[in-house]
Amino acid sequence: MTINSKNYLSMVDRSQMVLNDYKTLWSNRAKMAARVARILGLETDLDLLAKQQGLSTGGATKTKKTDRDLAGDQAFHVENILKSYYLEEDDTTNYDIVDFCMTDYVSGDIKESIKKMQLIYDTAAAIIKETPTALDEFNLAATDMADLKSAIDELNGVSGLPFKMRSDNKAITKQINEKLAALRAEMKGLDVNVNTFTKTQSAFSDAYFAGRKIVNTGVGHKTAEVALMPEQTEAVLGDAYTVGDKLTIRNHSAFPVDYGLSHDPNVVPTVMKSLAGMTDILLTVVLDETGNFGHWLMLRNPHDMDDVNVTVLVAKG
Repeated sequence: MTINSKNYLSMVDRSQMVLNDYKTLWSNRAKMAARVARILGLETDLDLLAKQQGLSTGGATKTKKTDRDLAGDQAFHVENILKSYYLEEDDTTNYDIVDFCMTDYVSGDIKESIKKMQLIYDTAAAIIKETPTALDEFNLAATDMADLKSAIDELNGVSGLPFKMRSDNKAITKQINEKLAALRAEMKGLDVNVNTFTKTQSAFSDAYFAGRKIVNTGVGHKTAEVALMPEQTEAVLGDAYTVGDKLTIRNHSAFPVDYGLSHDPNVVPTVMKSLAGMTDILLTVVLDETGNFGHWLMLRNPHDMDDVNVTVLVAKG
């Protein structure tokens, strides 16, 4: 489960705490009580699915990074021994073949790195087979070859782990995204339910909505901070801008986000544009072919496993 998903569930938990504090106001309202029960059920389902996901791929990546560094250190050590040997032999051809650098081992495609490490091992092993003591004077320790082979074998064993874990979790991730979509829909419905208490029980509605705001209004401008969970679409800044105003959309994440203007917060535009990760764009609000303009900015996270965080600034034209 992503960070934004966990943060959303934390917000739902806080909402439940407020609901419990004011339970006497709504518990006899059958429709609202049923909605709250569905929300609790979805939370329970999501908690179970999160546990079923098992170890995070982030943990696996950390393990792989550690193993890769260890293997890279050992390969680089043996590489320098080989280059020293070839320099003494005045063999520039073979020197160039094994002339790598540390980044070749610890960065980029891991399979290619393993191939380079294996080449270093095989080359040194061939020299030792022909002349067992040929590399000794270049500081080849008795355990260096065994250490390199063990490091390569270990790295081979974990190189596919994050992919496998993602593959194994794909079905569960799909269920989580579906449950979160259902939960967001129920929470929006609950917002409407709680709104009916605003006139007579404002303390209840104020407490509830305090944790549900995503748009903050500043002096002279409006700002929306949006944390999008996987496959989430959000409509923001409804009626907060007009023709000629400029919207700065800033994507803080490594992954692209889709954006577009809509006349209805519940209708996603047929055509949306993509904003690359770690970039921003200045969008000027103009009339469309119907002589109108979309009063809502729609943001969509098209990714099924990654969060996208966006800031939108409104500047008057």
